[in-house]
Amino acid sequence: MKKLIATVALLASTLSFAGSTAVVFVRGTSEAQVENRMMAKVQEINRSHSTYIGGQNCEGPKVYAATAPKKSYRVNRFGELEVQWTATIKVSCRNND
Repeated sequence: MKKLIATVALLASTLSFAGSTAVVFVRGTSEAQVENRMMAKVQEINRSHSTYIGGQNCEGPKVYAATAPKKSYRVNRFGELEVQWTATIKVSCRNND
């Protein structure tokens, strides 16, 4: 029981200082376009000291993961399938929330 309490306390203390995370979505019409936009966005995020992601202020942003462009399909208003390329960028922030 003591080990369980100690483990929970340790996890709670590390999570309270972990900051926050955010996800940036990059969309486009082709794989090459999305990959270029993703690389440019990663460089932009890593260079900045503070940025807004999803309406939230992110201080000290650092990219820790990015996915390769993925192909998916979406239905338009006429019921036809359209190709959609997306990539995601995961960012850690030094905000103390």
